[in-house]
Amino acid sequence: MQAVDDPTAVRVLFLVPGLGWNLGVQAMAAAVREIAGLLELVPGVGLAFTATDWPPLFDPAETGRALIDVETRAVDFRIGVDYTTLPAAS
Repeated sequence: MQAVDDPTAVRVLFLVPGLGWNLGVQAMAAAVREIAGLLELVPGVGLAFTATDWPPLFDPAETGRALIDVETRAVDFRIGVDYTTLPAAS
């Protein structure tokens, strides 16, 4: 919010709708990912017993960059994962 050159009134007025918009985008992206996973389930079970080495439809969340990425001893929090940018070569 601080990097945008909008007036203060615009920043204040669009804060709540912006949060709602971002939440909706994340929710729909999660729904699309769930549907894609369900669509891959049936062929995946059939392919489980064959010797194929096909790449996954989406990049694994563990290798993508995230808007919020906090690693703790108990659990890793990754919110806003970027599935489109390729991870950096390690």
